[in-house]
Amino acid sequence: NALWGNHVSVLVGDFFYSRASQLLIEQGNTRILKVLADCTIATTEGEIWETLKSSDLDTNRDDYINIIKLKTAFLFQAACQVGGILGGVSDCFVKALSDYGLHLGMAFQLVDDILDYNASEDVFGKSQGIDLREGKLTLPLILSLGRAAPDEKQVIKNAVLADKIDQELFERVRQIIRKYHGFEDTLGLAVEHIAQAKQSLDPFRESLEKGILASLADYVINRER
Repeated sequence: NALWGNHVSVLVGDFFYSRASQLLIEQGNTRILKVLADCTIATTEGEIWETLKSSDLDTNRDDYINIIKLKTAFLFQAACQVGGILGGVSDCFVKALSDYGLHLGMAFQLVDDILDYNASEDVFGKSQGIDLREGKLTLPLILSLGRAAPDEKQVIKNAVLADKIDQELFERVRQIIRKYHGFEDTLGLAVEHIAQAKQSLDPFRESLEKGILASLADYVINRER
């Protein structure tokens, strides 16, 4: 995304998904095909729901959690689940990997929604405030909207409903989110999911591979892109 932009990245993702499906059909692995089909349905449902909730100021925490679970976490879950199936591990280990992926995906999206407001554009690969400019109410904004004073709520509402947001309005919204600990509390929830992701790995013996998965979880929390 940082090199070629969102459009090319989406097309490449579509190609990889189609190629993976083609390989699975050739191998006749119906179990994995079902995982991918279920994931595709969930991801699409999440994207549709997110679109329907665009600029909806009544969007609450539960709405948001369900959306990111569908559109992001289930994708991570499916990837980890497929890895376990291809690795030939027993069902209990496939379940452990599935749980790991789900929590990793939740944390990834939570951090992504923080970075959308705060990340360096050069590092993150896209402009700040895209979610706000598209009318998306992510958790930092949802939490702050529920805590803000009436005049501050109006600032947020004006930004969410605006056709165009200038830098001054964006900075004002970001200040309100910081004031009411929207970023801090969103990161706290991400940390909880990372802890659960690592705990999901408990059934596995200590190994290089387990250490890599744990390190990946730490990276998700500390990433800047």
